[in-house]
Amino acid sequence: MRASHTPGGKMYSWELPGLLIDRVSAGDRAVVRTERGVKVVTVAAVEEYAGNETKPLKRVIKVKRKRR
Repeated sequence: MRASHTPGGKMYSWELPGLLIDRVSAGDRAVVRTERGVKVVTVAAVEEYAGNETKPLKRVIKVKRKRR
């Protein structure tokens, strides 16, 4: 999953737990663990995990669905 902390901000990647795959879409808000603590980010894209990142990805804690 790729997401940013602010609209138009730098993109970061997190790994989705198995239960959340197929339940997350662009525009949803996700609670994630960062190096500076727990933060809420906006999902920009859900992508396949390539596994070639230099450091292991941190995992998403939970997702707040956008209101429809």
